Parts: sequence; C-alpha cells; structure tokens
Amino acid sequence: MIESKRIILRRFKSSDLHELLEMLKDKKVMAYTGFREVQTDLQSKVLLDKWIEDSEVWAIVHRTEFHLVGWIMLKKTTQEYPEIGFMLSRRFWSKGLATEAAKALIQFGKASLKVQKIVAVTDETNIPSQRVLEKIGMKKVTLKKENNESSLFYELNL
Repeated sequence: MIESKRIILRRFKSSDLHELLEMLKDKKVMAYTGFREVQTDLQSKVLLDKWIEDSEVWAIVHRTEFHLVGWIMLKKTTQEYPEIGFMLSRRFWSKGLATEAAKALIQFGKASLKVQKIVAVTDETNIPSQRVLEKIGMKKVTLKKENNESSLFYELNL
C-alpha cells in the first residue's frame, strides 16, 4: 500500500467491481484509453480479476471518502522501461488526484523498485493527461502517428 495526503494506492479487490464498472462504462472516461470503447459487465469483471492478481496495477482510493478514484500502473509493457498510466472516474477529474497518485507511485518505483527511468504514452489530443505527465516532470520525446492515431511519448529519468 502506498499513501499520500488524499489517496491510497492499494491492490484491487473484488468489492471494487461496482465503482470500476462506473468508470469502464463511461464513454468520456474510456475515450483516450487503450480500450477506446466502454466495457461490458463481463469484460470489466475479467479485467478486475486480472488486476487483482497484478502487482503492477494499483487501485486509487480516496483517503477520506473511501471511493475508488481510478487506477494507476507502473508496468513493464512493450517499452524498454516501466510505463506509467492512469485512468480516473470522471467525478474525480480536475482535482489533482492523478498527479498526486503518479507522484506517489513514481516515488515508490524509485525507492522500492530501483526504477531509473519511466515512460508514458498518451493520445495527442488528451490534454489533461499531458498536463499530469508534465506536472510530474516528464518530458515529451516523440510523436508517433499510426492507424489514424497520434500518440505522444514521454520519459522521466529518476
């Protein structure tokens, strides 16, 4: 478990399904994700079961309200270095919680996992995520256009 002023990062549990469904069925939340589309109940349950077993994906929980705010990952993907990624429920947008969660997870990665660099990828039109990445110190390194999508790649040396 990782704690900061307003949030807790913890492993997912089966009781998170209801609030996770709320996020995964919201078209605006899903617009910039790798999923691109809202998820069915079954798809959401399968995803939750996977995340319960995955130590690289964390539930973001509001410290005082105890609501599931979203999820965040620091995960080895196809990139050379671990990738940070996040998604928040719309009701928690524009409150600084993604930035707070990302800073806490980066600190954990640096101190406990000895991570030396992290990367991130976001849609070129996803300005809120770009702002979060820049607030946590990440720098844009390249823009890739593929299959009618433009993705910005970021890096942070720790």
